[in-house]
Amino acid sequence: MMRDGATALAPGQSETIIEVRLPGRSYPIVIGEGLVASAGRRIAAALPGDDDRAPDVSFDLPGQRGNIGVELHFGIDQRSDIFSLGVVLYELLTGQRPFTADNMDSLITKITEIAPTPPTKLRSELPREIDAILFRALAKTPEQRYPTWTEFSLALTNLVEKVLPPGVIPDSEKYVALKRVPMLSGLSDSELWELALAGKWSEVPAKKTLVKEDEKGLSFFLVGKGQVKVTRKGRLLNTLDERECFGEMAYIRGGEMPRHATVESVTELLLAEFDPETLAKMSLSAQLHLTRALVRNLVDRLEAANMRIAH
Repeated sequence: MMRDGATALAPGQSETIIEVRLPGRSYPIVIGEGLVASAGRRIAAALPGDDDRAPDVSFDLPGQRGNIGVELHFGIDQRSDIFSLGVVLYELLTGQRPFTADNMDSLITKITEIAPTPPTKLRSELPREIDAILFRALAKTPEQRYPTWTEFSLALTNLVEKVLPPGVIPDSEKYVALKRVPMLSGLSDSELWELALAGKWSEVPAKKTLVKEDEKGLSFFLVGKGQVKVTRKGRLLNTLDERECFGEMAYIRGGEMPRHATVESVTELLLAEFDPETLAKMSLSAQLHLTRALVRNLVDRLEAANMRIAH
């Protein structure tokens, strides 16, 4: 769940708007890493006004309210929200927040200066690797945190792999397989995660028939690892290696149609099958970029076939 949350929070969604209320006026400001609060600091230089004496700033935080001085910096990015998601994950795993205090000044001091208790000290059954992941997400400076949502998501996924039952294909392996496909280079990281989770992934032995010519089908397939051969009436038409797909005509046409060829595994495979019903649940942008990729890939194949015929 938290991995999915980290994936969904793409760049551009890393800013939060709060309303700063001053005597007689208020200002909406963007916060993230941009807001650093500490006792004795003021924001006169950051807010409109000619008065060199900074007023106290009043704002609300979940479950707390306080009048404190703040210093506003700029250059906000997703690392601020990675910190926030780290706080949520810490509480989900341990049952308590990483930073607690009786007043706002003490809370800010803990957030900016004091490391939280390692999660494994609060729950000994947790894997030890979770401490390093959360400490990096909750690091005091942005430079020490995960630089992107993708890296944070992969760290969480790699941890999950260690507790997966035997035979289960890790989500990170699915994502990496798709990331290496040139045809899918136009999809964003979050869209690749959508596609990875939409597929039906399996490990296939060698010499297994995957689709048969003249049989109707709706799905298309992607070879994550291994090699397949394409035949028609027993005649070899092509071989496809990892990072290539087949059966996409059925998906593009939007309905069942007879397969034009038989496809059989030559080696052991990591294979993904995508059916229209599941793909329709992805975001519209992911569906659009995927369809474009499949059409362009099909055009490239037709051009290559025409060149072979011409020569």
